[in-house]
Amino acid sequence: MVSSWNSSVMPATNVTGKNATLSQADFFAMYYTNFILSMAIGSLICLFTFVSNLICLIAICVNPKLKKRGNVLVANLVVVTMLISATVQPLSIASNLYRQYHDLPRHFCDWAIYFYILTHAFVWHECFLALNRFVAIVFPYRFNIISSPKGIVITLILGYAIPICLDLSALIVKPHLYVSALPFGSCRFDPNGTNTWFPAFHSVIGVYAPICLIGAFYFAIYAAVLLRKFRLRNLPLNVRSARVAALQSKRMRLARMLFVTFVWNFITFLPSPLVTALVRDAFTNHPPLFFGVRYIALLGVAGNTIIYGFLNPDYRQGMLAVLRCTPRRVTPSFSSGGVET
Repeated sequence: MVSSWNSSVMPATNVTGKNATLSQADFFAMYYTNFILSMAIGSLICLFTFVSNLICLIAICVNPKLKKRGNVLVANLVVVTMLISATVQPLSIASNLYRQYHDLPRHFCDWAIYFYILTHAFVWHECFLALNRFVAIVFPYRFNIISSPKGIVITLILGYAIPICLDLSALIVKPHLYVSALPFGSCRFDPNGTNTWFPAFHSVIGVYAPICLIGAFYFAIYAAVLLRKFRLRNLPLNVRSARVAALQSKRMRLARMLFVTFVWNFITFLPSPLVTALVRDAFTNHPPLFFGVRYIALLGVAGNTIIYGFLNPDYRQGMLAVLRCTPRRVTPSFSSGGVET
């Protein structure tokens, strides 16, 4: 017999403040309209995110301007985004509603391991994309190494291996590390757990370390570009240097697009851990804050393709061609022919 737990009647024994005596059922009854509205809006955002990223993926695969080896990493990030919007976010939304009326398996929140694997994979792949742009712009003579088939395969493997090893280690540290938490049953680290170092280690390696690396890479990129412009400002351009300048400009345009995407994702990801870190039981004492933070998080990955199209004409034209059903039908291989980006 499968053990189950009706989380809707779980008492708020670990909550402080004015809502200390409320259960999940009480919160759900008080904020029913907000909850249903957040489900509807969240589902629409998930649908938009999946469809827009699917369009972007098709454009990368069939558009000659985008079928460059360097865009394999962008395509991979798009796939991770699609997985998040098609599995992680809908399951989180649906399970919160389901648990208000029915029992869920006692250890249902173990699925948070999958949630964190994809979330951390997204951040780490962004980090390796920033590294790729850093080498392409700051050390272009080394770019063939990191952009070779072997270099790209290693990059992709590392982008998944780090989060998988990190998050599966939770099973070794303590089984069933995640539990349903007030106010609406979202899964999080067990607040009554005796292990206090793993959540901090988990956050640092999974999110904060790669974010710091991304920031450092893009800072170095812009510093190098400004320094290069200052040095070459008074030098005449010959044919070769003009070609090199055009290639660097193309690489910089892709770097700028990815940097803005990173800033957007960082801004939309930050509110949840920041609020919970600064204000204990923030969502329980101020339930409307739960919905606001959820909207911001959902908009995070939803905005990526909009940024791609707005800042990069190649991506914009490629996605518009897919919408018009007029992309060039060529074999979707990422060959080394043409200009590498």
